[in-house]
Amino acid sequence: MPVFVQAESWKWLSQVKGIGDSDLLREIKAFLTKDFEQAFEVTRTQKLLSRSRSLETTRSVCAELVEWVKRSPLGRK
Repeated sequence: MPVFVQAESWKWLSQVKGIGDSDLLREIKAFLTKDFEQAFEVTRTQKLLSRSRSLETTRSVCAELVEWVKRSPLGRK
């Protein structure tokens, strides 16, 4: 079943698009905790985790997020 991105999620995206990787990661974690489906869809479709042209940066950001998910309440779903 497709997930439709709500206007509030697009607003969040426009606010975080230009911030640094560590701040972006913090914002994604907070959004995932608040509204997992919307955060996942926006992060996935807008390729926020791979926005850097550096493969090493992308790997680092993704690895940090994976480790956080494993420890978070989201990891038990």
